[in-house]
Amino acid sequence: MDDDFTIETTSPVELAKHIHEQLAAGVSRDSLERDLATRGFSAEVVATYINMVDKAASGRPVTQRRQKPWWQFWR
Repeated sequence: MDDDFTIETTSPVELAKHIHEQLAAGVSRDSLERDLATRGFSAEVVATYINMVDKAASGRPVTQRRQKPWWQFWR
């Protein structure tokens, strides 16, 4: 991982991209969480991002939207 990859210099998009790349490379969740914790990221933030990346990679929607009933699609 880059030495300049810290909470002060990383955008949320960069963090999500980095987590996706690390998980795709076979890095375990635990080691990724530990590494990002040493760089200033809280465990809650890292867990949230890992869950979002997992959902996005599996094709499930990241946010839960309430579906309209079928008869309201034409309105």
